[in-house]
Amino acid sequence: MANLDHQGDDCLIYPYACCTPGYGVFQYKKIRRLAHRFMCEQRNGPPPAPNFHAAHSCGNRRCVNPGHVSWKTQSDNQLDRRIHGTHNKTRRKITRMQADQVLSLKGLETAIETAARYGITESNVRLIQEGKTWRRDGTAHLWTPEEDAKLRQALSHGHPARAAAEIVGHSVGAVTGRMYRLKLRTQSGHHACKS
Repeated sequence: MANLDHQGDDCLIYPYACCTPGYGVFQYKKIRRLAHRFMCEQRNGPPPAPNFHAAHSCGNRRCVNPGHVSWKTQSDNQLDRRIHGTHNKTRRKITRMQADQVLSLKGLETAIETAARYGITESNVRLIQEGKTWRRDGTAHLWTPEEDAKLRQALSHGHPARAAAEIVGHSVGAVTGRMYRLKLRTQSGHHACKS
C-alpha cells in the first residue's frame, strides 16, 4: 500500500514470501493474495472481466511496480511473454513438482492464468486442482463404472467428445482415450479420436 504512488521506472521487487512460480504472496483480510495482482487492482481497479490477467510490462514476476502491471487478456499477456521470453514455447506434459505448484495456485489466480503459465489447458488445471489427476497420495484416478455409463449416455445423445468431457468431468484427451479403449463411437459413427 505504501508503494501505490511509486513513480520510478525500475522494477519494484516484492521482498517477502513468494509462491513456487515466483510471484509474491501475502495475506490480506484473511485471504492469500498475489502481490502483483493486488497492486494492479489497487492502481487500476478491478479486472474488466474475471478472465483478465494482471500482466507485467517488465516480464519480472516479483515486480509490484504499479506502473508495470495492467489488466490484459490472455492473448495479450501471452504476446508480452513472448516478447520477454518468459512464455512456454511448447505445450508439454508437466512434472510432479509443477502439478504440486498448479495445486498450490488454486484460489490465487484463475485457471486461465495457471494454464498459460504451465502450457496446459484450463481443463487440466481444474482436474489437478480437483484431485482427479496428479493426486498427492500418488494414486491415479481410475475410471469408475458410473463415469463409463455417463460417457456412453453422452455419446448416445449425440454429444461430441468435447461435450462428453464436460459432462463426465475429465479432460478431452482422457475422454477420447477412454472412448478408444472402450471402442466407443459417436452418433455419427466416428471414433472418439476423430471427434
